[in-house]
Amino acid sequence: MTKKAIKSMKHIAEKARKKTSEGDDAEGVANRHLTDEDALSHLQQSLAHLETLSHSFISYLKNSDQTVLQEYGRLYDLSRSEKEKISEQAVTMCIDGQPLDMIQKLLEIAVGDLGLSSKDTVQKAVTKVVKALSGDHGEFSVQKDPLQILEGIVSAVHTSAENG
Repeated sequence: MTKKAIKSMKHIAEKARKKTSEGDDAEGVANRHLTDEDALSHLQQSLAHLETLSHSFISYLKNSDQTVLQEYGRLYDLSRSEKEKISEQAVTMCIDGQPLDMIQKLLEIAVGDLGLSSKDTVQKAVTKVVKALSGDHGEFSVQKDPLQILEGIVSAVHTSAENG
């Protein structure tokens, strides 16, 4: 269905380009062209993301016996591979004490070059924990002791470094 929508948007965008070249209301058509291009880009991103949902790692998360892993699968499903959402999910996984190789898999599967790395994720997670330790919880609600979370992050980094 998404492929049909993409095909339709391309057809609509092509018609709009033809009208522009024929001299019709160039400004109105140009503005619509931008909107058509935005819609087409959105649909292409959605299709690319939908195709990643069958990846073995995402299936593993969704079908896990662990509720937390199922939630990661659900969050990924809803993310559309948008940079902000994937970054936040990776930081959450880091704070939850998940291994860095699992976080790296998530970042690799997401569509497009998001410019995110496990190093960036660890830095953001540590920053959130340090803010929580200094009393600035902001949007970060801590279920566990921030020091325990920090120890878990350090342990995950240590394990990752040992494993290469």
